[in-house]
Amino acid sequence: MPLPINNPTTPPPPTQTAILTLATGALAICPTHPTPPAHPHHNTLLVRTHALALNPSDHKMPTRLRTPGLAAGCDFAGTIAAVGSDPDAPARPGCAPWAVGDRVCGAVHGCNVLRPGAGAFARWVEADPVVLVRMPRGWGWAEGAALGGSCVGAVGLGLFREMGLEGPREGGPGGEAAGLGRTVLVYGGSTACGTMAVQLLRLAGYIPITTCSPHNNAQATSYGAAATFDYRSPTCASDIKAHTQNSLRFALDCIGTAQSTALCHEAIGRSGGRYVALERYPESAAGRRNVRGSWVLGPVMFGRRIEMEGYGRDADAGAREFGREWYACVERLAREGKVRVHPPRRLGGRGGWARAVLEGLEMMKMGKVSGEKLVVEMDEQVDEQV
Repeated sequence: MPLPINNPTTPPPPTQTAILTLATGALAICPTHPTPPAHPHHNTLLVRTHALALNPSDHKMPTRLRTPGLAAGCDFAGTIAAVGSDPDAPARPGCAPWAVGDRVCGAVHGCNVLRPGAGAFARWVEADPVVLVRMPRGWGWAEGAALGGSCVGAVGLGLFREMGLEGPREGGPGGEAAGLGRTVLVYGGSTACGTMAVQLLRLAGYIPITTCSPHNNAQATSYGAAATFDYRSPTCASDIKAHTQNSLRFALDCIGTAQSTALCHEAIGRSGGRYVALERYPESAAGRRNVRGSWVLGPVMFGRRIEMEGYGRDADAGAREFGREWYACVERLAREGKVRVHPPRRLGGRGGWARAVLEGLEMMKMGKVSGEKLVVEMDEQVDEQV
């Protein structure tokens, strides 16, 4: 039987405020969206959200789908309010069982045509325990939301499954024997995915180098980048080639545009190598036969079929098992203080948390965000004003 909802949370109301998609591709606030079941399914958890984080996909997916009524949002932090009968099967390696009252952060697959209610931009979320991390002591809700689950999941999937690199090992500051000091290019080093990739590569014994705007060089270096390159410079690719003595073999692209794809392919050394993007990239920009390219889609780690034109995937049980082990690894790294979140920028105002989310997404669309993670904290007063 599911565990009962008790303190420190209260039972959910039948409806809640949420942000939904419109047929036009826009997003709108809905004050009467159904709340997830008070007693979750056997392998899920009910989470009362306290903070939300914004991602580029949160404004890109609605315009691609143009399907009304889908709950939007992916990343959240909150408190477990109820636990299904068997959310720990199989058990996560090195992690305690989930319990009511746990402070957690993670991700759901928002804007999902097969699960229309599964969005994070709401007060109550039905969470998948695989794509969830128990927050370390001392972290606030903004830090938890900034870690979330989308970026750290996609980066782990891209580097340590798709690209085939060795991941961080348990015990010690890093897996020096794994990376063997090999250099990896991270395109987009001032993004949330970029700073996380740089840290994880360091922990796994690799040498990360990255591209970013010059005003973000210090930030990228503080997260562990061994060298930074201005992606706007016409000599960026040749500068990377010179720095790596034309021997670069691995590139992770956190952007996935024609420009980033072309630059990564040009920067990889004469012997070729591996290119992985965190977004579907234009194959016309991938101009080298000896560079094997692919892209990853983070939601495959839920292990369910994905239905979206150009992004559809079959259910992947192997990806779900990778996610189970990967998020357990992330929880350990966070608990040990080995990873830092992207600098959170808190949004708010008199219009309420939902209005702050929409305004933040508009800022992202207009290119007004650099080197920060937009976060909305959902305190009680703000929630009541929506």
